[in-house]
Amino acid sequence: MFTPHCLLEQLKPESVERYLESLRTPMHPTLLAKKMLMLGTMLQRIPTHAGEDASEETYRLVDKLAETAISVVCENNVLLGTLDGLECLILQTVYHANGGNPRLSLLTCRRAITVAQLMGLHRPHDPATIETVDPNSTAVPGFVWFRLVYLERFICLLLGLPSSTHDAKVINDEKTQTYINSHHIDRLEQVHSSIAAKIIQRNESGSYLFDMETTHALDQELQVIATTMPPRWWTIPNFTKPHKDPMTIVRNSLNLANQLFHFFLIIELHLPFMLRHSKNGAASSSRMACVDASREVLSRFIAIRNPEGICSIPDAADFFALIAAMTLMLAHIDARRRDRGRDILAHQRHTDRDKVEQTLEHMRDGSSKNTDMLSMKSADVLKSLLAIEADAAGGSTFTASLSSASTPASASCPAGEGRSTGDARNVLQLKIPCYGTVIISPDAPPSREPWMPVSRNQQGMVPDSRAPGNLSAASPFVAGPMAGVCPGGGASVMPGSSGQGENLQLDPNVDPRWLFELGNPNLLGNGIAAGLEDWPFQGVDAAFFGSMIRGFEGGDDYGGANVP
Repeated sequence: MFTPHCLLEQLKPESVERYLESLRTPMHPTLLAKKMLMLGTMLQRIPTHAGEDASEETYRLVDKLAETAISVVCENNVLLGTLDGLECLILQTVYHANGGNPRLSLLTCRRAITVAQLMGLHRPHDPATIETVDPNSTAVPGFVWFRLVYLERFICLLLGLPSSTHDAKVINDEKTQTYINSHHIDRLEQVHSSIAAKIIQRNESGSYLFDMETTHALDQELQVIATTMPPRWWTIPNFTKPHKDPMTIVRNSLNLANQLFHFFLIIELHLPFMLRHSKNGAASSSRMACVDASREVLSRFIAIRNPEGICSIPDAADFFALIAAMTLMLAHIDARRRDRGRDILAHQRHTDRDKVEQTLEHMRDGSSKNTDMLSMKSADVLKSLLAIEADAAGGSTFTASLSSASTPASASCPAGEGRSTGDARNVLQLKIPCYGTVIISPDAPPSREPWMPVSRNQQGMVPDSRAPGNLSAASPFVAGPMAGVCPGGGASVMPGSSGQGENLQLDPNVDPRWLFELGNPNLLGNGIAAGLEDWPFQGVDAAFFGSMIRGFEGGDDYGGANVP
């Protein structure tokens, strides 16, 4: 992680036996902690289907290794003044991300960025002035900063949060630039890092929904860098085929990880526009870009989670797969509503459902012990969406609503759980701390109390059937926390008698001051303290739905340039 790819390919892999033996050698506590964290992050990726070799004792060892290294070194500021101490913080960031906790990962990453800035890595510097306690280290200080910024931006994009390095200079010395220019993967990561920062900045802008020029320009950048990769680089590696050379597995894993990041960027770039409508057809390209990228992500997730394969990919890939599967199913549900008999996705519906069902199966099996909870809850959500999509294909229409974060717990499911039981199998309830509960249900409300939609008086918003629009009863999402969440109530698109699209307008009888109450801490849950069992999706769900929902807030027509 700290070594440029051009140097990494020149290194010979170290045997496990030799690596473990090196832990017995007396060394500086920072070096020992770094080795322990490296071993812990490697053992984290042991899949649950590995059999007896992946015993409970192994997972306890992983936790013990990481917790000891973190408590002794990472939480001791005295030991963080060297490049090795910074690397320990970055490894802790990776450890939390691999364990399915991107929020803790981001907290650690921000601390690592502060340490790196105090060391002067964020500006042009003399590498010789950066202290290190490892005489054999191959890490390049400038490259460590480059990877740290890259890591922080992807975590922020996953969580829908602003980046602390959006205006930071990523490459500060000629040596680092030479290393990056000499290898195609490093060049790809440089472009990915830049585009991730621009997407985050775009999303933070209040007017980005009317500016398709920025989105189109970023899409072009992704297309250009994709064409610079070597021939057949985009082919999905075959991890079921035995390889005698361990470096081949490592190389294939790195390639596939970067492919996942690339398609994840495409989804994030176009997601706010996927469910929107424009009279000039500008939204169709975003819709198809999301659909195609989602298929690519799922194909790669299925490849890396194949129980017969060996692939070293972080469990953060589970988040990418969940986002891709939800995007794909919602695109099909929306296509039925939008095209009314001219569904352009109809021919791919069965193969897309097969991909999502395969993803669901792999998630049920669990990716690793660290993400069992995430995998199980993701499978619940996908099961509900599959049932909803099947009903939508049969002609049913659905209402999407967002209840406030103050909704009593008795009226909603546990955080992060997509419920689908009994006669309410085609109802999705996804409780998100500090956000609310996303509910997708049939227009005819089921009889069971937990699934009852909130009353129209509680919603604070009503449809205006006189205004021409495009949001119908089958529209999956309508409003976000700043446009449709009312304390004690929710926001919803209700079916109209005409069957045509409807626009939402604020009910004049509702006091609009509730909008300002959204910042009241009394309305928020303990989102920061929520653990994996309380909130398996750790904010990724809020970022996903928030991005989609904001797409409706700007209206139906883009004010910017058309996208071909």
